[in-house]
Amino acid sequence: DKGTTTFLLFDEIGLAEQSPHNPLKILHQLLEDPKIPFVGISNWNLDAAKMNRMVMHFIPFLGHCDLINTATSIVSTKLFSDQDITKMITVYEKIIGCKADAFSPNGNKHFFGARDFYAL
Repeated sequence: DKGTTTFLLFDEIGLAEQSPHNPLKILHQLLEDPKIPFVGISNWNLDAAKMNRMVMHFIPFLGHCDLINTATSIVSTKLFSDQDITKMITVYEKIIGCKADAFSPNGNKHFFGARDFYAL
């Protein structure tokens, strides 16, 4: 079908960046083929040499009011009360406000991002 575009999605491509086996270097030849478009999603920046062939879309941290508006638009108020939503936001804010070594894998302070909040 000419109306369909197929692409390869790397969810949390930053994990490949952290690997000692350097899988992005191995995949580099495959990703150079323009027949295979790909999208890489990550909570942190990759090495600049690996980012030179892409467009980076940065989503800044959400403020408290933004988190409330986002949560109330995602979840049904029939399932969660305003108090429940506020509790979830409080937990999320505590996690992202912690020092890098407290909750963050690999010591990366920005490991948790907006995608994690949406999933919560």
